[in-house]
Amino acid sequence: MRWDQFTMINTSSVGHPLTDDGKGGETETAPEDSEGLFVRVFADRVEVRGRDFARNRWVPEAQFTVPVPGR
Repeated sequence: MRWDQFTMINTSSVGHPLTDDGKGGETETAPEDSEGLFVRVFADRVEVRGRDFARNRWVPEAQFTVPVPGR
């Protein structure tokens, strides 16, 4: 097992959502664009699901399962 590798997941702020400004930075979007992550942790994996809070729906493009090494 290698301990020098990891998975990193990032999300925007729920209260002040941000998006790429096309110039290497970020710009604030409208509050109705508020999204976040729902995370469930198991012994052998971590499940991450994107959630659109304003529209009360899951984000189909943001569904990930990360295996836990050595399990």
